[in-house]
Amino acid sequence: MTKDRAPVLARVVEAKVVLTPIGMILESTMLELPIHHPYARVIEHITMPDHAHTLIEIEKHVIDQNPSYHRFQHVPAGSVMTMVGGVKAATTREARIKRLWSSSDALWQPSFYESIVSSDDIEKVRKYIRNNPQRLIDKMRRQERQ
Repeated sequence: MTKDRAPVLARVVEAKVVLTPIGMILESTMLELPIHHPYARVIEHITMPDHAHTLIEIEKHVIDQNPSYHRFQHVPAGSVMTMVGGVKAATTREARIKRLWSSSDALWQPSFYESIVSSDDIEKVRKYIRNNPQRLIDKMRRQERQ
């Protein structure tokens, strides 16, 4: 999520979520995730105005071979925390290089939400992610009518 939920990643234009230049950087950075983390696969991703949803599959052997993977005191290489931190850092760095974001301002909130999804729920989560833009548009329409 962006700092203070600033809508800097996308805009709603004519009932569509359209990426801003910073949102485009996030999208390309997310597509490059498997290059930097070959054991990870982006199953579904959507960028919203102030946040993104990404469903990542991590090969089971990476988790099984790293006993510290589940410890909170240590952030192991290859963890979701490492991946998300890398995506946030790369997106911010590129946005600053392109002068789309101030060098002194934080782009992201420091935390993020992470959940383990069972194989039975993957399609439900994919649908939730895919439908997120429409839910936002419906919410905006309801607010306009009030």
